[in-house]
Amino acid sequence: TWPVDVVAALSADRKKLIVGAVNATYEPRELALNLGKLAVAANGTSWRLAGASLDAVNKAGQPPAVTIRSEATALHGGKLSVPAATTLIYEFDITGGL
Repeated sequence: TWPVDVVAALSADRKKLIVGAVNATYEPRELALNLGKLAVAANGTSWRLAGASLDAVNKAGQPPAVTIRSEATALHGGKLSVPAATTLIYEFDITGGL
């Protein structure tokens, strides 16, 4: 998965696929998912942890330089877009294959 660090798991109730991805580069990356027989919904949710730079930090008494934002996301041809300098958690409903 280089240069993107990736981890994936099923939720405890086995109803969702959860994928975590860290792109510590200044280039957006595309992540191809090989799910085998697992079928997931094309649309899901992501939580994005991001700042203006890789060195961004939150400091007490100042506006956040690093934020977490929830947004709708989608698989495009079995691929996820991973923006530059971000950490994301993606969640998709499992629709079959278990």
